[in-house]
Amino acid sequence: MKKYKRKSQVFLSVLIVLAMVLTIGAALLFRSRSFRGLSSLQVDSDQAYTLAQSGLAIGESFVDIDPCSAGPSMDQTYDLGDGKSLRIKIDTVSGSGTITSTGTMGSSVQVLEKPFVTPPLEGWAKAYGDPGADRLVAVEVTSDGGYICIGDTVTYGAGGADILLIKTDSWGTIEWAKTYGGTGTEYVNSFKKDGDGGYIFGGRTDSFGEGSADFILIKTDSSGNITWASTYGRAVFDHLYCFQQTSDGGYVLGGSSDFGSAGSDFTLVKINSSGTVSWAKRYGSSQAITALQQTSEGGYLLTGFSDSFNGGDGLVIKTNSLGNVTWIKAYGGPQNESISELLKTDDGGYLFGGSTYGFGAGQQDILLIKADSSGAIEWAKTYGGTANDGIATLQHTGDGGYLMSFWTQSFGPGGLGFIKTDSSGNVELAKNYGDLSYQEACKSIQETGDGYIVAGYKAFTFNDFDYILFKTDSQGDVDCCDLDRDATPTVTDPAVTATVVSVLESSLFDVIGGSPPLTVTTPSVTTQAVCPQQQQQEEPPGGEEPPGPGGGGGGGN
Repeated sequence: MKKYKRKSQVFLSVLIVLAMVLTIGAALLFRSRSFRGLSSLQVDSDQAYTLAQSGLAIGESFVDIDPCSAGPSMDQTYDLGDGKSLRIKIDTVSGSGTITSTGTMGSSVQVLEKPFVTPPLEGWAKAYGDPGADRLVAVEVTSDGGYICIGDTVTYGAGGADILLIKTDSWGTIEWAKTYGGTGTEYVNSFKKDGDGGYIFGGRTDSFGEGSADFILIKTDSSGNITWASTYGRAVFDHLYCFQQTSDGGYVLGGSSDFGSAGSDFTLVKINSSGTVSWAKRYGSSQAITALQQTSEGGYLLTGFSDSFNGGDGLVIKTNSLGNVTWIKAYGGPQNESISELLKTDDGGYLFGGSTYGFGAGQQDILLIKADSSGAIEWAKTYGGTANDGIATLQHTGDGGYLMSFWTQSFGPGGLGFIKTDSSGNVELAKNYGDLSYQEACKSIQETGDGYIVAGYKAFTFNDFDYILFKTDSQGDVDCCDLDRDATPTVTDPAVTATVVSVLESSLFDVIGGSPPLTVTTPSVTTQAVCPQQQQQEEPPGGEEPPGPGGGGGGGN
């Protein structure tokens, strides 16, 4: 609404100018006795006066019109008295419209129509799902300007929970939707666009595989049709959190595996381009690999959390191309810290994103750590408010900065949001989207060229979660939506330490691959506008949380 207050002023100015144009145009019509585009229009001196008077009334009549309540279009006629009327038609999405002024002269009805253009609506907010739990994990911009989003669902599909993939156009209208699963449960944690235009995503399954749960990796074409699918696991509980395609055409998979009384440890599995396991590694005194990157020399950098050091620290492991440890460092302070996100930086170093209880302004804050190629800290910052705030994703921006999606209990009534920083971590833009519903969590954000697409999930009633997408302008605003707010995170420079540590490293020889017979369905997913002001607005003609020291708005399964 705040932007449309400014836009209404623009509308008013435009229309007042149009009134003047109508006045001048009417005088010219009297002289030429013709009108471009309306050759049948006849005018005389009295009618010219009528058109001028109705034109002057345009601005006065339009002042009370709220484009946000007009829906996708407005077509309204105003009776100005004395046989005069004014009709205003506006397409609020495109911003195009016409003003039609009608007057009478005796028994003759005269009409003058004038086209105009106003600033169009920018942004939209939509939810996807039916009663049940549908939790979005990631969103990406597609080559046609639309969006592809993925998460998990108990509403649709073949089993207790399935993976749900939805393709929309640029206005969030669903083009197709598909589920992937078996008779048990499937959850997705990592999603990427593939170089051939298709998609690849991974998580865990208990419908197929060797143990109580296995890694699962699924490759589809651009229409969501399965190209191949594989499971990898031991005769225990295995859970995939992240993966990356490697320089040799294969993949490296990161997650956790259960080792009985020792608990869950980092587990890294390397597969070749045919999907066959090349090798697998266990790194003890840890919980799960939450992010990974292949390094320039062909090795791997792994991040996660360990409660074995300083009561709980973020853990980073650097390995060679065979998974053998090069160095290990724990990052933290007096209380619990974790690392869940990882970026390679242009200078050959790394950016770690996670959470902290020991530093910052609130109970739990977002933590960013910039390190060089050897893991030495160059700078660190926290972002948050007085309550709990957690990072969901971390990525580069086109201008060399960074973009974080987050969930929050500190800003507004809570909900989802994002923080845009420069290359040194200084805040340039911060937004919050939310209301007083049961729970909201931001899971992903992408730059769109003209703004951002912010993705997460929202509870409309208890345990009734839907996917949610906010399409914003370049400042993070959504027109005709009272749910977008500026966030003002407190930024601190914490004294995070990096400590060299060691863990038990061993090879795993019992990881077995499989080809799951997935069931694919094409559900009819319900779409609804999220913002009350956009209830009539239409297009013009999760996933599980990785383990860490804290809870928060991410949710888990």
